[in-house]
This record gives sequence, C-alpha cells and structure tokens, in this order.
Amino acid sequence: MKFSPHSILLSLFILGASRMLIELLFYYDDYSFVSLSASYSMLYYVFTIYSSIPYWAMRIVRIKTEIDDSAEREIYRLSTPLWLIYPLVPVITILTGSSYSVEVPLFKWIPTFMTKGNFLPTGMIAVIPVILLYFTILFQKKIHINLPAVFIAIAASCTILYLLFYQWLLSLFQLVLKEYNYALGFGIYHLIMAVYLQFVMKRFLALFPGVAAVFRGFNIFNSIIFAFILLYGILLVIKG
Repeated sequence: MKFSPHSILLSLFILGASRMLIELLFYYDDYSFVSLSASYSMLYYVFTIYSSIPYWAMRIVRIKTEIDDSAEREIYRLSTPLWLIYPLVPVITILTGSSYSVEVPLFKWIPTFMTKGNFLPTGMIAVIPVILLYFTILFQKKIHINLPAVFIAIAASCTILYLLFYQWLLSLFQLVLKEYNYALGFGIYHLIMAVYLQFVMKRFLALFPGVAAVFRGFNIFNSIIFAFILLYGILLVIKG
C-alpha cells in the first residue's frame, strides 16, 4: 500500500487515538485530569516518534552518503505501517502487569540518567527491537549502504529520542511536579515537544508540501491546549 501524505497523517492520528483509548479504558483507573492529559499526550507523541527517527537517521547517513528526495519520500511512506505497533505498547504492558514508571538501578552508572520514574514498560521494551530491525532493513533497501552503518544511524536516532524525551525532559517534568504541580510540568514538557516536532517535521513537510497547512494547524491547536495547561499550572503556583 502506497500512503499519500494526507493518509500518513490520518493513519498516525488514528493509531494515536487508538492508544489513547486503550490507556483510558484499560490502564488508568479513572478519568481524572492526569489520566486524560497523559493518555492524550500519546495521541500527540506518535507524530513525534514517527518523524524523529527517520529525520535524525537521514542526517547521520548524509555524513557519508547522498540521499535523493525520492528515497526519503519512500522511507517516510513505508515507515507508516510500522506504527501499527504503537497501540500495542499499552496492551503488552497491561498483559504483563508492568507499569509506565519503573526503577532501573543500572541507570545510576550512566551520567544524567534517572534510576526511578523511568518510562520503560514491557510494552516499550518489546517494540524497540522491531523498530530497530524495521528501519534498518528499510534504510538499507532504499539507500543501499552497508548494514552496520545503517544500524548505527538508526540506533543513534532512537538514542537521541530516548535521551530527550525519556530522560532529560522527563527528569525536568518530575522535578517541576515535585516542586510545583502536574499541570505546570505537563505544559512545559509538551510545549517543548511541540517546538521539537515542528523542527523534525520540517523535512517531511518539504517533501510533502501539500500537507504543511494541515500539520501546522494540528500543531498550533495542540500548542494552544498545552499553553492553557501551562497557564493553569502557573495559576496554581500563584494561588499557593
């Protein structure tokens, strides 16, 4: 199946919404503000992970190899079916009795890493090898460079994503949550994500300019939501 740019965005939205509903119905115990906002962020995050991995991988590959526009378009198109695994993360997590917040004692040996409160459920651990394998094969097929170089590029792009959103920004969120409140931390985290998403989607939008207005509208809409949540957090701080 050859995905059009509009069908890519629609597919990601549907997959993100599916994960959001699975989490609301089966993972969280209530429909509180925390549960609703946390599950909604999964709808938004699928666009971030979709665009981030190929964006950084292609930048790394370009250090040694030229990539033509047609190959890049095919990588974006053909990577879309991979994200059928996205709603499986909470399913696997629930079935294995895991939690979204886990302690990883080994992380104490890695500078800047948290040991507690890591987002590393069994569902995420299960899909990581699938993501690495799928993108490695896809890149090797479309760009025709040696397998080790492709794997390193894919692994490096996944590492960038993990460090930014699952370590550094998550650590900032937990600090703000501890010192102030959830809404403030959520707003800061997701407004930074919105800026980042606009940055990593710029190549996708250059390749598929016909969906630029749709995506920007979507990102602006979500940024407004995150800004209101941030404002609510600020008001809670002011009220004491």
